[in-house]
Amino acid sequence: MSRAAAFFDLDKTLMAGSSGMQFARVAARHKLVSRRQLASWGFEHMQYRLRGTTDERTREVLKAARELIAGVPARSFERMNPEVMAAILPRVYPQMLRVAYQHQDAGRRVYIATASSQEKLDLAASLGADVGVLLEADVTSHDVAHRLKEANGGHRVDTVFEMVGGTTFDGSLHALAPFGRLVTFGMASRTPPTPVTPSALMVGSHSVIGFWLMDCMRADKVYAMVGAPLHELVAEVASGLLTPLAGHTYALSHARQAHEDMRARRTTGKVVLDPRLDEVHA
Repeated sequence: MSRAAAFFDLDKTLMAGSSGMQFARVAARHKLVSRRQLASWGFEHMQYRLRGTTDERTREVLKAARELIAGVPARSFERMNPEVMAAILPRVYPQMLRVAYQHQDAGRRVYIATASSQEKLDLAASLGADVGVLLEADVTSHDVAHRLKEANGGHRVDTVFEMVGGTTFDGSLHALAPFGRLVTFGMASRTPPTPVTPSALMVGSHSVIGFWLMDCMRADKVYAMVGAPLHELVAEVASGLLTPLAGHTYALSHARQAHEDMRARRTTGKVVLDPRLDEVHA
């Protein structure tokens, strides 16, 4: 049996923004949190979308959330699940689901590593994940390594795609199998990982690789790495295999309003600017 596995983060990788904020909005509608608290979390979410956050700040927000919902019956949260899912699914990137499905079709198990709650694991399962790995905000690097290996049947993992930084990076590196590779393409936590020395990579023959999308835009790379995949993506949309999640549509002259709504998280799905609507309003 193959031990190969693929790991994806949920927030800002499989979906746009934070799934936790969608849960908070539903909780406010059910009177479990106040409008003032929701506004405070909305501000935190905007900062997260623009600049990311830190592990320390995330722990503070989660602590406040736990205190607010202490004593609320579990059934109250279970009844919120359909509304939470309805808010999250339009924000899922179809191209990322396609990548996950390709791993499944190739016989690899797919894991979604998240840093929040059971609600996110439930969403991951609905999107086709085989195993969910819960990584709370205060998780240690030892916890990360242990849970990744546990999810992989007790074995170390061959490859990790990592964009959180901090203890998630550290633990993922410790979980690598011999000749394993870690690909880093972001630092959403805004917390740098522990510096890696060359000697630390020798034992286990590990590799750490960086990825930056702009490097794919070079003249000698752009067709193979961007143009050809984009052509394939457009063809699959045209054939109906992939369906773009179109959300709000604005006239081109209302582009500023569209940006303001996006930053305030008032939109769902993909935002479209249609210049034809300017002619209708003229």
